[in-house]
Amino acid sequence: MQGYISVKNLTVVYGGKKPIVAVKNLSFEVEAGEFVSIVGPSGCGKSTTLNAIAGFIKPTDGEIFLDGKSITSPGPDIGVVFQNYELFPWKTVFQNIEFGPKMNGTKKDMRRKLVEEYIQQIRLKGFESNFPFELSAGMAQRVALARVLINNPTVILLD
Repeated sequence: MQGYISVKNLTVVYGGKKPIVAVKNLSFEVEAGEFVSIVGPSGCGKSTTLNAIAGFIKPTDGEIFLDGKSITSPGPDIGVVFQNYELFPWKTVFQNIEFGPKMNGTKKDMRRKLVEEYIQQIRLKGFESNFPFELSAGMAQRVALARVLINNPTVILLD
């Protein structure tokens, strides 16, 4: 089973006039198939840690591995659902969910079938043509989740 994450001595410092140490010397492992929560007060580095695992930010020090391979940039094996759902405001529910498979070259017929299945699963049938501003926050978050799940990533990070 794939999905083993290893974080070794992760340190992330945000630069500027007064550098901020967001994460310092953090190490942990997550076994494949394991569900782990990172809990702590606001500003303690939870999102920074997830962003480093996702490859969105480079560690100041330390290393992060997925299945023994160093994570140096974002990739298709790691899906992220952000705190703010981050949907494309100019795309419909259908188009937002379809985005990943379309970018990956999935044929149109297969994309349509997959998107329709996910729309059914997230209980948004009838909202396929709606834009994000026409959805409740909960509905938009479900679209964001479907947009990640449809790509079948090895690891899903929920911020």
